[in-house]
Amino acid sequence: MIMNQVISFLETQAYYLQQNIYQLLSSELKNPKPCIIIFLIIGGLITSFNPCFISITPIIISYINYDKNKNNYKFMVIAGLIT
Repeated sequence: MIMNQVISFLETQAYYLQQNIYQLLSSELKNPKPCIIIFLIIGGLITSFNPCFISITPIIISYINYDKNKNNYKFMVIAGLIT
């Protein structure tokens, strides 16, 4: 019972934080500054690192480096499939 209350409290606080960040960014985008644009790009890159992307990274790296290291190719493919 107390765990549900803690989770509900954390979800509510996360929602308020999200709304405050939204209001801050929407007000700053009316007069864009270089630091805000850089912040948005970095935030977009951070959110793109999800479990699906992270697990397929070894396959991408092995595909790019296929001609350079043919011995390492099998290991990278197997590592990508395992993760």
